[in-house]
Amino acid sequence: MYVCICHGFTVEDIQFQIRAGNSSVNKIGRSCGAGGDCGACVKKIQAILKTTVIDDGKLAMRIAG
Repeated sequence: MYVCICHGFTVEDIQFQIRAGNSSVNKIGRSCGAGGDCGACVKKIQAILKTTVIDDGKLAMRIAG
């Protein structure tokens, strides 16, 4: 699923950015441009940041409960 239409980034692309150490929308934007043009994807990126946890270098989704 696409997160950033302007740059063609998917959820997986944003998760890659998080694994690379980009821990905020601003850092992701500086790294790849996502969130920096029209801004429509900012809330989606924030949601991915809130639910994504890095554990021993592997991506894991946080489960609410």
